[in-house]
Amino acid sequence: MRRVHTPIVLAGPGTPPGERQASSPASLPGVVPGVRPLPGSHFPWRGRRFVVQEVLDGWQEAGCWWEGEPVTEGFHVAFQGGVTGVLLFRHPRGPWVLDCIDD
Repeated sequence: MRRVHTPIVLAGPGTPPGERQASSPASLPGVVPGVRPLPGSHFPWRGRRFVVQEVLDGWQEAGCWWEGEPVTEGFHVAFQGGVTGVLLFRHPRGPWVLDCIDD
């Protein structure tokens, strides 16, 4: 996987890119309410449209909480077309970040 760490606007299924963030409450345990990219969510990057097909795994990183660093949630996702990547979301308001991609 190639590290890119690029902020993205993740749009919900059936919405134009940039219109709204796409997430749902996650079932992952943690110290904060979770978010999760929905299948069908999409974003443009480098002239291509990436569509989330499936969330393969998820985790939370507490960060340096004693220094006020927010919780970050990570998701290993499969995109349509066989590409996989890692999406990150920093609480409480984001942004979504494309951290790594295997294109």
